[in-house]
Amino acid sequence: MIVWLVVLVLVGRATSDVRSTNLCVLNDVKNAEKMKMMNEINLLNNERFVVTSNDYTYVVTMCNSASKEAEGNANVIRTKVPEHNVTVLGRYNNTDIVGRDEWRIMTFADGDVIRESSTCNGTKWKTLVILTCDPDVSMLELIDPLNVGCVSIFLLKTSIVCHPSQSVGVIIFYLVLVLILCYFLIGMAYKRFVTGAKGLEQIPNYNFWRDPTAWAQDLIGKQERRSEPWQRVSADAADEPLLHP
Repeated sequence: MIVWLVVLVLVGRATSDVRSTNLCVLNDVKNAEKMKMMNEINLLNNERFVVTSNDYTYVVTMCNSASKEAEGNANVIRTKVPEHNVTVLGRYNNTDIVGRDEWRIMTFADGDVIRESSTCNGTKWKTLVILTCDPDVSMLELIDPLNVGCVSIFLLKTSIVCHPSQSVGVIIFYLVLVLILCYFLIGMAYKRFVTGAKGLEQIPNYNFWRDPTAWAQDLIGKQERRSEPWQRVSADAADEPLLHP
């Protein structure tokens, strides 16, 4: 199969003003894994992607009608410019989905009958939407549908299929937790096998952890002890002329 890859600029993407509910009919509704993947794709149900190539305009939605004028469960349509001849390339009531980590392939079958001078003549259009992970951009690309596979293929870059990233705060928390665990494990091993400690004495710096406020109390006590000699010095009558001339 010779496939001509055409990278297209996203002409328009807006919240769909047509039906926004999930209208997709999955072929294998008993497949729990596929149902789970479909639920993840639901976040794209309100999105409407429009791309252009040559004299055609393509409209792609996930599980909604491609336009108010689209009939027969059409969610992928192609319009010939300027004649405005509309061809249905896929319908949401005949849907399948497969995928693994950070990619999905959605199939919308049962499109219009192909009326072109090619080996696909007389068969029905089918659309493949390949979703790949891209956390920074949401862009639709078109792989030219005029090939012997008799399908239109779109590549959609989206963050929907990306693994949720950990925030900086969560990462720091995990690092601190690991350091604390290492501190206790290494410290307990040292106390047990080197110093021969047993029981709670194996805990490193056990006295500190038994009473975490003790160090503060000791610090305050030391400061008080330093000030005691000066406090015990009494006023001498001989100093009065010097203090009050």
